[in-house]
Amino acid sequence: MNDHKNSHLVFSLSLLLIFVIGSFFVLLFETKGYSKLQDTINEQESLYMPLSYIQTKCRMNDDISIETREHIDCLVFNQKEMKTYLYYQEGKLKELYATAEYKGSLSQGQDLFEIDDMKIEVSKTLFIITIKKGSIEKQLNIYTTRGDH
Repeated sequence: MNDHKNSHLVFSLSLLLIFVIGSFFVLLFETKGYSKLQDTINEQESLYMPLSYIQTKCRMNDDISIETREHIDCLVFNQKEMKTYLYYQEGKLKELYATAEYKGSLSQGQDLFEIDDMKIEVSKTLFIITIKKGSIEKQLNIYTTRGDH
């Protein structure tokens, strides 16, 4: 009878051990999956902010153009006597407020967001802005009725 109780105890403890080990591995795999998902979300959000910023700037300004300065394509928002330059330089999206006659350096611009690349293309009245960070690339299409293209 004593052997029977011991075998029940060993069997019960073995089942408990299998359950605990199984639960550990399920949690381990789930945390890895969650971590990968979180990394993907963070990477996508890091593109959402600069694109939203550019889109907001475009909505606030009707007179938009592209200007090449220092071999860098800049998205230019023309106001009365001011210009705002948005451009990619040294791994960052930068912004520079300047007077219309300003001839200084783009390196004086303010750092906004860290990105890996930005391309600006124009097709008649459509601006196509592509931003890349890591392995993800997002595109923003802006239609404008005014501005020098």
